[in-house]
Amino acid sequence: MEKRTLTQKRAEPMKHISQIAHDALMKISSGSYTSLPQLGITSLLNDLQYVWNKQLQIPNYNFEMLDIARLFCNSENQAVFKMTNCKSVGNVRDKFQEYLLENYIDDDRVIISIKYEKPKINAEWLPLDEYLASANGNESK
Repeated sequence: MEKRTLTQKRAEPMKHISQIAHDALMKISSGSYTSLPQLGITSLLNDLQYVWNKQLQIPNYNFEMLDIARLFCNSENQAVFKMTNCKSVGNVRDKFQEYLLENYIDDDRVIISIKYEKPKINAEWLPLDEYLASANGNESK
């Protein structure tokens, strides 16, 4: 289920982040990501979130936490690398970046969380301006 944590401002319809993630995973896994173990899918979603939010150039975003979370999925790296025809986490992220640059360069939503809950991907997100406003409010507390 696609969730927003603050009020929705956009009038134009946008593709759900969960659908974008599904499409991206289908693309880099040649349509077979759902056959991976849960941790393998989690690692791919983590890599997608990392690349997506990185392209937004968010000041003070804690990418280290995504890297740490990614480490917990390393046991499935070989299966992920085989399925995506990649040799490293960096290579997987490069594939996601290429896909996102081709298709979603102007999308300014920040992925707050994204996870696979059979049979679908669920995502929480905020528009960049709302994320930055809430992040600035949290810094002043």
